[in-house]
Amino acid sequence: MGCGASIPAVLAPQQPPTGAYLFGTATGGGEATFTLPEYEKSKPGSVLPLSLDGQTIAQIDGRSLMKDYGRASTAEMMAHLTPVKGADGKLVALVQPIPLIRPSQTACFQCSSNILSTVPRVEGLTPVLEHDGVALYPWATVSPMMSWMSQYSTDIRLATPGGFERFATIGFVSSCGNTQTYGGVLKLADGAVVAKFSRAKGVTSYTAATGVDVGLFVAAHVASVKIMRDSINPA
Repeated sequence: MGCGASIPAVLAPQQPPTGAYLFGTATGGGEATFTLPEYEKSKPGSVLPLSLDGQTIAQIDGRSLMKDYGRASTAEMMAHLTPVKGADGKLVALVQPIPLIRPSQTACFQCSSNILSTVPRVEGLTPVLEHDGVALYPWATVSPMMSWMSQYSTDIRLATPGGFERFATIGFVSSCGNTQTYGGVLKLADGAVVAKFSRAKGVTSYTAATGVDVGLFVAAHVASVKIMRDSINPA
């Protein structure tokens, strides 16, 4: 992986942080690998199936803001919603741009993201948005971080009745001073790497350890790419 840190071959098991999962899916009985057509290169209006063992478990809307640098307005960027639907076509989650949260250096980016769900992650949460007639609950926030213009990562915080608590980061591979979006890891706040992704031949593969909320991982990765590509001044 060039000059950056390598992606580990073995993932640390994660105890489920909640009794509910974003897509109703977590890994069990060992590592599992899910595949998704590459979000970054998807076409407007396309639907991207998230698959496990050849079976679709969710569908993610493709990119609708295929902007040339500097041509999208802030209003267009903030309106770029990404619905996530179950295998049955019903809405299960939504990736929503929000004003920038600043956990670290974020000067190159113009937004963070909410991940919202049709079911509450934990008891005590109340709906914060309605989309297509469906009430949505807060699930997580995803916020950009950057160090030395090459180490791009996003900070993930989980919704609680009292606010949001830091949970994990998605770190993208860095190669010789340049951020690469072809691979990376999901790392818990304690440093344990519980999931990883890599991209090849137009497909992103997500591998997660036992107990990982796969929906959160995939949605947070999609949100991370959206933040990078939709920002008016992208990195």
